[in-house]
Amino acid sequence: MSFASQSTQQIFPFPAEIAYEKLLEAIPDVGMTIKQKDDTLKRVSVSAGMSLFSWGENVSIVVNADGEKSCIVGIDSSLKIGANVTGAHRHQKNFDKIIYALSNKLKEWERQQPLDLGPIKTDEEYLEEARKKAGLI
Repeated sequence: MSFASQSTQQIFPFPAEIAYEKLLEAIPDVGMTIKQKDDTLKRVSVSAGMSLFSWGENVSIVVNADGEKSCIVGIDSSLKIGANVTGAHRHQKNFDKIIYALSNKLKEWERQQPLDLGPIKTDEEYLEEARKKAGLI
């Protein structure tokens, strides 16, 4: 196992397009900076700043569709200075920050979606359905 770089992935029960959009919103919220992005590939290169134990990290994030209503977010984190063993714990912190911030953005988005109550029926359609159930038709 290398201390200089690590990877993880997380499945989200949301379409890839929505997850990517919310990822772009979440990155600044966790104190990271977008260096480069590719909307077609749904890939983002991010820079995490210096800390007491690290010169910073380069983070690469990609959102891949896993069906219509699910996606896999893959995250790679590498130290800007590879020989810095004291900074190795930062990878997991980066992963957690990104995953939890994205999850919160997706939950917020989901709460704002209108409820799907099915097709709206007319009074006549309800009456016809009731007559069929009662055996009158």
